Amino acid sequence: LNSRKTNVGYRPRVSNADGGLHAIDGNRKDAEFPGTFFAVGPWRAHCAPPILHFRDYRRMHSRALWKGVLSIGRQTAPIKMFSAVESRAVHFRMLHRADLEPVVQKIVRKSDGKEVKPSDRRKALPLDEGRAVVLSPDDLDRIEPPASRRIATCEFVPVSSLAPYWYERAYYLSPNGSATDYFALADAIAKLDVAGIMRWTMRDKRYLGALLVDEGYLMVVTLRRADQILSIPETAPPKLDRSQLRLADQLIQLISGDFDPSRWKDDYQDRLRALIESKSRGKILKLKAPKRRSSAGNLSTQLRLSLGKTKGKKVA
Repeated sequence: LNSRKTNVGYRPRVSNADGGLHAIDGNRKDAEFPGTFFAVGPWRAHCAPPILHFRDYRRMHSRALWKGVLSIGRQTAPIKMFSAVESRAVHFRMLHRADLEPVVQKIVRKSDGKEVKPSDRRKALPLDEGRAVVLSPDDLDRIEPPASRRIATCEFVPVSSLAPYWYERAYYLSPNGSATDYFALADAIAKLDVAGIMRWTMRDKRYLGALLVDEGYLMVVTLRRADQILSIPETAPPKLDRSQLRLADQLIQLISGDFDPSRWKDDYQDRLRALIESKSRGKILKLKAPKRRSSAGNLSTQLRLSLGKTKGKKVA
């Protein structure tokens, strides 16, 4: 089966009465909105497209995405789970170049291009040339984990035993009812500097995670499985002299400071948003090309050059 785009009469659901959609093109003009928007086909919207209203970068609490019960032995504590991260990427709608009609994707047969309904689709895993294992929805339903609201704590381990490559996605946990047991557990975990290894089922998927504490609140970070972790390439460390070690130590000390995440912006997303905003106003944005770093030879040479550049500069 192939997934292909087709130019069909898809009309997105929006708030205005006639179901209109505005496309943005800084090179074309519209009589109703000079230099800003033009209508696609017969549609006419009276409001600006939502893609221009970007949310600011405040720390926000969304609705709970899941509710469960945190279990440690015989002790339980009802909790609510919130996502701790979100994508800031801009999501585009695909249009047909000829007339800017929206397009949608369909699942079609590879041989003749005919559309296949969801009920007629099957999943298969190729084995070798011409052979594959085909699974039906009933096959997959039989192996799904049983539904449960319980987050079971299997054991506690030192936080230092979890290397960065084990971590996957973070979630906040908040008390769902009485908060006494919740904060008592958070206080104990923080003092002992341990992580709880957790297992739970959420939305038909089995998860492994680490129960941690951040600023006095519980959070869980999903963990990768052991068979997903690759070993580091074996490279014998060379013998380093004192001057090289001292040089590296000096460089680290010169540019050391507290971590301020607000300093590290996603430059591409910022430039993309500026481009969209500029085109929506009928303007052409002039973007400067990013500077390329020149090669400075081996590490020792780069360290010396970096030391020379950072001397006299204020460390962040």
